[in-house]
Amino acid sequence: MIQINKTPNPNTPNPITPNPITPNPITPNSITPNSITTNPITPNPITPNPITPNPITPKPISPSPIIHKAKNSHIQLLPIIELAN
Repeated sequence: MIQINKTPNPNTPNPITPNPITPNPITPNSITPNSITTNPITPNPITPNPITPNPITPKPISPSPIIHKAKNSHIQLLPIIELAN
């Protein structure tokens, strides 16, 4: 029988390779200015009130009885006396 002498492996510690720290690149926030949208001023359309003329209703001319007064008339009207039968 062949006897193999095993030599213990010397403990070789694993080399610690530090993780390279890659700094996060700082990207500055790009400031986009708020675009000011002005509301367009739409003027209120002025609708003029239509002028409705008042209908002129002519007043009916009632013929007034024309009474001629005789000036200095020498004729006197005597009252009519009914004769009793």
